[in-house]
Amino acid sequence: MKRVDCCVLACLVSSLEVLLVIPAVAADADRLRPKRTVAPAVVSVAFAPDGSWLAAARNREIVIIDVGAGAVRETLAGAENPVNALAVSPDGRHVAAGEGEAGAAGAVLVWEIGKPEPRRMTGHSDSIYAVAFSPDGARLVTASYDKLLILWNLATGEPVATLKHHTGPVFSAQFSPDGKSIVSGGADQTVKLWNAETGERILTLGEATKGVNAAAFHPQGIELAAAGADRTIRLYEWNGTTARFKRGTIAHDAPIL
Repeated sequence: MKRVDCCVLACLVSSLEVLLVIPAVAADADRLRPKRTVAPAVVSVAFAPDGSWLAAARNREIVIIDVGAGAVRETLAGAENPVNALAVSPDGRHVAAGEGEAGAAGAVLVWEIGKPEPRRMTGHSDSIYAVAFSPDGARLVTASYDKLLILWNLATGEPVATLKHHTGPVFSAQFSPDGKSIVSGGADQTVKLWNAETGERILTLGEATKGVNAAAFHPQGIELAAAGADRTIRLYEWNGTTARFKRGTIAHDAPIL
């Protein structure tokens, strides 16, 4: 589930549909009221920074959905394999997608909104499961089943660094709010922190007992969270160079994806 602002959320439900919902207020503050279902067979969603539209991936295409109207306003074609991950640039001008099928080389596609043809960037040998823009929109990081993360220069479309210390598929990647660090999580049961300029590994966190499917920074960059197949959300204090485990909470009855 992704938050746009205080008014609208988008989530993927078990039928693989994008469902726009409005958080209830006052006495019903703990409830979500469905607004409308806007796209079927969706595996990933990402909002524009201003919350006016969202991108939704369904198989080999991406649809741009107007949140206010609840309708598809544009379709981004060009993916040759199923799209597994999406991101929208901080300025809202670009959409990035990670594609790939098991055992086949994955590719990164970057569209400029309003233009039909994407830029295709290759370098992963297996499916891509996470993609994220840097805060300044100049770089992109991708994570793959091939155990690698790749840092990309968007101006040239060329890889800047390959991050190699995971020993299993990597499912999550995100830049820190200041753009100086990257956090990743993978099937090797670790969370790793990286220098976003050089691609060098800063440290590894190994408290998880099963694969880590999601890792993210606090909006102020002072903490990070990780969650995965052991059903536990773990919080860490983070100062840019070191991390300290704070606590873990078993928050779900099933693996956290």
